[in-house]
Amino acid sequence: MITMFDVAVVGAGPAGATAALTLARRGLSVALLERDALPRYKTCGGGLVARALALLPPEVDRVLERRCGQADVHLLDANRHYRAARDPPAPPIIAMTMRDRLDQVLASAAVVAGAALRAPCTVRGVRFGPRDVRLETDAGPVTAAFVIAADGATGELARLAGWGDGRHLIPALEYEARVDDATLERFARVPRFDAGVIPHGYAWVFPKTAHLSVGVLTTHRGAINLPRQFEEYLRVIGLTPLAMERHGFVIPIRPRAGPLARDRMLLVGDAAGLADPVTAEGISPAARSGGL
Repeated sequence: MITMFDVAVVGAGPAGATAALTLARRGLSVALLERDALPRYKTCGGGLVARALALLPPEVDRVLERRCGQADVHLLDANRHYRAARDPPAPPIIAMTMRDRLDQVLASAAVVAGAALRAPCTVRGVRFGPRDVRLETDAGPVTAAFVIAADGATGELARLAGWGDGRHLIPALEYEARVDDATLERFARVPRFDAGVIPHGYAWVFPKTAHLSVGVLTTHRGAINLPRQFEEYLRVIGLTPLAMERHGFVIPIRPRAGPLARDRMLLVGDAAGLADPVTAEGISPAARSGGL
């Protein structure tokens, strides 16, 4: 088994897989290390805005569940409603996917390009040498000339490498909601974003092929009961799911303090704290940073 690479990429989400794909296509030897076996569930609303679609490889087309040329914004506290529309041949405003399928297809594209995927593979330690970096993993050591940390908002690699944080992490809840056919049809045509119901944040309903992804987030730094806020949101929009799977996560809306590259390591995506500071959308900055 090869243990020395030009680049080791830790994390096979959009940032890491894009980095591995880009580097492998340029002829470098690349190891793509992912903590979990693929495919694996990943908490995410699963909305790909147009700028993300432009950055990702064409292989993602086969895991797009809906292409939405319209999107609604509701200011619920002001009783206002706005609709944005984009007609073909322009790209959709937002396309819907599930992250397990998206990440799988991105990692597979990197492998086809020549990257070596190791999953499951958890990094336990890091040691910097004058000409390389050694990663201690539960699948054995991996040595590379350079390392890209793409292990997400809660990843450990940056901390293991001695980085401070400085990111502003905000809480979010996302639910995979199973609904009856009439309810799915009611929400299926246009994704919606709702402000004025979650303090210092917003909520969303994203239609997938056979269910709805519904979520809430807030930038509020103090204590806030997001599950209760979510229940109120469902009441306001008149949504009564038959069943739900709840998932919590955090989103960085401020980058880490200091440089994002040092000592033969580069931070990308959520590990670097790269997300839209207004919408908290993270896939397009992840793909952009991974492809640099």
